[in-house]
Amino acid sequence: FEFVAGNFYPTNAAAYMEDDDASLAVVVDRSQGAGSLKDGSLEFMVQRRLVADDRRGVTECLNETVEGTNPYPPYGDAKRVGEGVIVTGKHRILIGPGNAGASLARSTMDGAFSDPLVFVASEEAGTRVPFQKVAFSRMKEALPRNVMLITLSLLSHESNNNNNNTTTFLIRLGHQYAPGEDKKLSKAATVSLFQLVGGHPIKAVTEKTLSGNLDYHVWAKNRKVWTSEEDEEEEAPLVTERRLELSSDGEDYKVEIGPMEIRTYEVELEAQSKNHD
Repeated sequence: FEFVAGNFYPTNAAAYMEDDDASLAVVVDRSQGAGSLKDGSLEFMVQRRLVADDRRGVTECLNETVEGTNPYPPYGDAKRVGEGVIVTGKHRILIGPGNAGASLARSTMDGAFSDPLVFVASEEAGTRVPFQKVAFSRMKEALPRNVMLITLSLLSHESNNNNNNTTTFLIRLGHQYAPGEDKKLSKAATVSLFQLVGGHPIKAVTEKTLSGNLDYHVWAKNRKVWTSEEDEEEEAPLVTERRLELSSDGEDYKVEIGPMEIRTYEVELEAQSKNHD
């Protein structure tokens, strides 16, 4: 094993290697160190624990224990208490064709970050459960392979005097690939917001900033444009072009998402009678 911590690089999601013949990707579920210290190999440092100061400025060893530390002087001796903490994790190993390392990692890392939650309960045999469907999706069609739904949050659900419900969602979509990582999947993708909300008629769509607290066009109009000495004579573009297409039937809002881009929308649905909720 490698004993020099500086030979590892921080790895928060995945590491991969590839050549023209094969690709290897390893997806992790927590931050750790990774390095390729020999050709054709990957080594991961899941936990770094020392019993002596490594002289990195904190004047104490990296010796985490399950019961923590006694108080520091003058109230205690600042000694570690209990057994050393043991860190474990999952490593998903993926093998594929040549020059496909990024594709292997990107397709798995987001799923590894958000594992499904499993809930188990006990009940007598034959008891009717309150839910019958084992799966449910609001979407009418699948998202493009290179796009993930980051956020689908209900912002408001109000009733008016006409006994109709008005619903507004915050939708955040992210492109999973960087430019040049894959010949096909690194290209821009188009998503239908109409299909994403289950085919419900849309009243209005407003693009927001990443945090969702400001209209995008307001931010774009007021943002500071930085220029260097080389381009100070040129007019720098404010923002990347944002496109929101509306089909001829006035319903199918389509948005384009570029590589590594995250776009946020506030989507207001047409009012619907309570009898049709």
